[in-house]
Amino acid sequence: MSAQVERTVRDALDHDWAAQHTTAGAPTLLVQPDPYVGLLPEHLLTVVLWAAGLPSNHQRQRRSPAGGDQK
Repeated sequence: MSAQVERTVRDALDHDWAAQHTTAGAPTLLVQPDPYVGLLPEHLLTVVLWAAGLPSNHQRQRRSPAGGDQK
């Protein structure tokens, strides 16, 4: 799962990259905050709701500091 928050000078997101990434099995969401306003709570809510709607097999396991896997 990838959620990419991007602020670019050109005001352009790489939609082709995101589509390819998703097709390759890694669902990808692009969020583009206004560069003059910044990241807002609604952007984070969008990401959280998007991630919550993903099938559970796309949830990555987190690694503990000791190197063991956590679910």
